[in-house]
Amino acid sequence: MENGLKMVIGMSLAYVTSFAGLILAYYSYKKHKKNDGQEQKGAGDE
Repeated sequence: MENGLKMVIGMSLAYVTSFAGLILAYYSYKKHKKNDGQEQKGAGDE
């Protein structure tokens, strides 16, 4: 039973870490996409 509990905890930590990384990547993508759009509009004015 102890071995099974370790596996469940390990799998849960892997799942939570993966989900957190996915959320951080999504917010980073949105942030960079927003900044890229502003830079492209400003580049044509110069």
